[in-house]
Amino acid sequence: MNKHFLVLLATLPVLSACKSNGGGVVDNGAETILYDENNAETLQLKDVVELTKVIGLEDSGPNSLVGSIDELLCVNGVFVVVDKYQNKTIQTFDSNGKFISKISALGNGPHEYIYLRDVCITPKGNIGIVDTQKRRILEFTVDGRYVSAIPLSCMPAYVEFLNNDTLVLNVSCNTNNEDKHINESEIIITDRNMNSIGYFGEDMLYKTKNSNYAILGQLVYKYGSSLYCMLHEDNVIYQVTGNTMKPKYNLKMLPEDLLPLWDEKAHQRDDFLQWYVKQPNFLRFMEFEDYTLLNYRREINPIPLLLYDHKKKQVFELEVSDDEPLLSYYFSLNAVMDDGHSIVTWNSASMVKYREEHGPEIDNELLKEACKGLTEESNPLLFVFTFK
Repeated sequence: MNKHFLVLLATLPVLSACKSNGGGVVDNGAETILYDENNAETLQLKDVVELTKVIGLEDSGPNSLVGSIDELLCVNGVFVVVDKYQNKTIQTFDSNGKFISKISALGNGPHEYIYLRDVCITPKGNIGIVDTQKRRILEFTVDGRYVSAIPLSCMPAYVEFLNNDTLVLNVSCNTNNEDKHINESEIIITDRNMNSIGYFGEDMLYKTKNSNYAILGQLVYKYGSSLYCMLHEDNVIYQVTGNTMKPKYNLKMLPEDLLPLWDEKAHQRDDFLQWYVKQPNFLRFMEFEDYTLLNYRREINPIPLLLYDHKKKQVFELEVSDDEPLLSYYFSLNAVMDDGHSIVTWNSASMVKYREEHGPEIDNELLKEACKGLTEESNPLLFVFTFK
């Protein structure tokens, strides 16, 4: 644990216990999302979402050419296309795919970054570039103008803004501590000057002595104006508010509990990965106005996509029928549109063109129109799916 946060632990509210030793969810005031894999009702994905827009990103000039899409963000109708590894650039396009700007600031200058670790959106609608090498966040407008730099006191893997003055940092301890065997993650809430507001880590996040679960990666997600923390160890999705994390959803699976706690007395640490892959677990979630989507995994079994209906308080398994190649090819959990009702996914032009030429015919006018004049060298296409 970072030593300067120790004093905070005595003053912060303690997280409610969400899992007993036997694995049952206890009452913490949160809504329970219960998935009974033997009795869950099934919905066809085509009855839940529909393709409402296909957007070809403009590629008329060298600045507008996209190398690859590693992350896609949406802000005020603008698409923020992040190419972390190939070109290390960020490009913005309007809602129709027209090029707006390109941020290509690789270097050691005051407004440049060395390592594009993460990208987030500020409450003012600006783009925050997390450079862990220089330990700072560079803030740009969507039209590419530099705004400011926010210094970082650590090396966060993921950053989200809770509000204009408050940031939430998802920190992997092994990037800050000398002990490289520590795989823990910490959640640090801080202001823009890195003055600590809240801290969650070690015993507050992890119930096991060695905190093995933190190897699961990203914990913090932002949907709309709300910030969430998904903890795999106690099967709870928390909502971050102020300096606390309040339970939002309990995740529970029948007939057996989801991801039982690692028994350190019965297993060796080296056995953890072999044990973990056999456990049922939720990998990711997406929050919408009317629904929550959950990506579920159970060893080598098929992975059902789960939809939790907020009004019906019911979980459904989503299925894609064999006669729906459009959904099979282009629907995935990529990014949430800022309208709160839509998902935006992407696919390379070469793959879209190949499927159009060699795959089963897709009778969709939006896709046919977008494919006119498409070449393998064209920019990727965006697919917007909206809940019905």
